[in-house]
Amino acid sequence: MTKNFAYWSDDPPMVRKLVGLTREGRKLATVRPASSWLAPITQWDDVPYTEGEEAVLRDLDGTAHLRVRFTDIYGTTLNTIPEKLWRDEFEPSAEEFRRVHHVAWDPLGITGDTPLMAIHFEVLGPA
Repeated sequence: MTKNFAYWSDDPPMVRKLVGLTREGRKLATVRPASSWLAPITQWDDVPYTEGEEAVLRDLDGTAHLRVRFTDIYGTTLNTIPEKLWRDEFEPSAEEFRRVHHVAWDPLGITGDTPLMAIHFEVLGPA
């Protein structure tokens, strides 16, 4: 059975933007707090994922957009973001990656040392 994959956001405009960037082939990674690794953000979020596994990228309404394959999954923090993550997240630098995620996650109390899960994937085609 194919899993479902959702971006870790409950903001519909942001999710639409992220799905669009993925459809364009510019966003090929995402990150989420490690504490959410076993806690789906929506019913369309079949965490945890494993490398090599395929999934259907869905938005907050459950609309299927793309098929993806997870290529690399690992732990990190905002303080230790590797270059491949900020580049695959379609950010211009590690500093901008940190700024964007601090702003988005500020209400959650995310700090530079909060454990995160990085998820890289390749787009296989339409769902």
